[in-house]
Amino acid sequence: SDGAGMRPAVFPHWFHRIRFRCKVCHADLGFKFKAGGNDINMVKIIDGQYCGACHNGNIAWSIENCNLCHSGKPGTPTQVHESTINSLVVPANAAKPQAAQQAQPQQPKK
Repeated sequence: SDGAGMRPAVFPHWFHRIRFRCKVCHADLGFKFKAGGNDINMVKIIDGQYCGACHNGNIAWSIENCNLCHSGKPGTPTQVHESTINSLVVPANAAKPQAAQQAQPQQPKK
């Protein structure tokens, strides 16, 4: 990723695991059972291999949303991180971001 000028890709395994059985990715799509053990590149993803089997705009977001996958800290190796999913899933007990609070319409005072 860094060589191509992109931030490292982030893969939240647990987020995929709660939605799919292991065989979907590891048998049907050919992912190896070792982090970093797959030769994945954008050409293969665009061709519908690996991540591209689902990240096609129909099942999951498409490749045009680069920052949803390439969200790791620059200079770190591509690996399992949780940063992407943390920005997509907000726990129910989490406080709203300040920007979201400001965007809400004000209720008239009584």
